[in-house]
Amino acid sequence: MTFQLAFNGRRKAKPKPTRALPKLLEHRVLCAKTSSTTEWVLQLPLVVHADNANGAHFTKARAARSQLDTVLLALQTQLRGIERECIDQITLVRFSPGRLDAHDNLRQSFKHVLDAVCVWIVCGSEDFNRRAIGKYDDQLLGTGKVTCQYEQTTHETDRRLQGIQIRLRLGSQPR
Repeated sequence: MTFQLAFNGRRKAKPKPTRALPKLLEHRVLCAKTSSTTEWVLQLPLVVHADNANGAHFTKARAARSQLDTVLLALQTQLRGIERECIDQITLVRFSPGRLDAHDNLRQSFKHVLDAVCVWIVCGSEDFNRRAIGKYDDQLLGTGKVTCQYEQTTHETDRRLQGIQIRLRLGSQPR
């Protein structure tokens, strides 16, 4: 006895091609010293995007928490010996093959990274209030104690590499 499957008139859909995962930068920590300032550079294999206005709320919240936790953990473990009180400038650099609009989307893409940096500068390794995450930015950036700049570029050798750099400039005297 043989069985035949009935043909229902539909063809099988072609599988959609999946996007290739991005090539990420290496995790690095660098220090550059001059006579009056010191600059620490933390390079992370983290992809930052501008938020989609029509995106799912829970997906955005999960990505935000992931970025915040990743950056905070890297800062707490890699840069625990520096004097956080002397930081007077933060420069956030995005490495990617594409470019974002510099005055809107670039700042928006770094929102959670900047939140994590400000929490680390104010609190260090201590506990902090996740619900009041914006107050740490106001303590530093709102009062003018620390300035923040944004840049975007492509990698020198491989234009497809993606990631971020957090550059912290330490002045000669504490705030």
